[in-house]
Amino acid sequence: MQADHFRDALHHFQRTLEVWPDDAALQFLAARAARRAGDFELADGYLTKCRAVPAQAEAAELERVLLRASRGEIDAVGDYCRALLQQDHPDTPLILEALAQGELKLLRFGAASAHLDRWLEIAPDHAQAIFLKGRLQLQASNSQEAIGLLRRAVELDPNRDDARILLAGLHLDLGQAQEALPHLQVVASRQPHNVPVQARLAQALVLLGREQEALKLLDQVLDRRPDLVDALLERGKLALRAGELDKAEEWLQLAAKRDAGNRAVHYQLLQCLKRRGKDAQARAVQERLSKIDQDAARMREIVTVLLPTRRLDPDLQAELGAIFLRGGASTEGIHWLHRALEIAPRHAAAHHALAAHYQSLGQFGQAQHHRALAGPEKK
Repeated sequence: MQADHFRDALHHFQRTLEVWPDDAALQFLAARAARRAGDFELADGYLTKCRAVPAQAEAAELERVLLRASRGEIDAVGDYCRALLQQDHPDTPLILEALAQGELKLLRFGAASAHLDRWLEIAPDHAQAIFLKGRLQLQASNSQEAIGLLRRAVELDPNRDDARILLAGLHLDLGQAQEALPHLQVVASRQPHNVPVQARLAQALVLLGREQEALKLLDQVLDRRPDLVDALLERGKLALRAGELDKAEEWLQLAAKRDAGNRAVHYQLLQCLKRRGKDAQARAVQERLSKIDQDAARMREIVTVLLPTRRLDPDLQAELGAIFLRGGASTEGIHWLHRALEIAPRHAAAHHALAAHYQSLGQFGQAQHHRALAGPEKK
């Protein structure tokens, strides 16, 4: 795993474990690869197996700590990790990486940056550290800084497809299709079955005026993934540009249903509805757009101003979770709502938000459980 290609390494270990399923050393390496690739559940399973073997127990215990840190359980394991760092532990880079990833999950950009800076002091040209610093800047909406860092990660390791994908996405968001295109072409050639990359490639072709190529590619993408928002959006934009308003509305309505927090989708849908004279529907979409903007502004305030000084405020955690859920980011929303409940187990707003979410999914038992814990909803 020296090249930090964690998913490739994980695949290799999984194949090898098919031959030697009880090899504790292989299980440990698979656990570490899975954790660093972000597959925490899989990592947990491998650690449970290898921890039972005395020769791997100590290493597995540290890896369990790093898994918890990566998941965002910094308040539980952070002091232990910092003590290891003070002792110049041999796995210092891995500890710093896990802490940085956990702080990023908690949207603590300053703390994450400090861990990455320390890692870069040890290894200034480490592609993974630079990649994570670029991802941090991307999450913090610092586009130019992110572009510079991700470009450097690709220079250091041209096989880092994850860095190429993020870099290309940033260029596309800035309308820089010419810069995005070569990265997308490289990844598409190496990952021909990566449908989201194909959709992004089509977006670049549209921006470059190569609409017929883009249309063909988008149709192929939607045949394979009819719910892919990026492809639905681009297909809707092309139909809108061609004056095919009924088709444009169909594509864009599907995209809006799939991604309730996507500003670009709702903006294009608004233009389509206005052109079709559907004033009542247009007003509803305009209200949704305004709410998306309000939520984005409030999230920035919580993350950058309020949360750093009120880290254990359950009201902020619950509000952040509710914003994520409204935007369609269910994994993040549930994460933050559960953080609120860890601090205040009977937090009514968090339970009500979870109840509404599970009700919308048809998980009525879960919904009833949270309603019972929340008590009557305030009017």
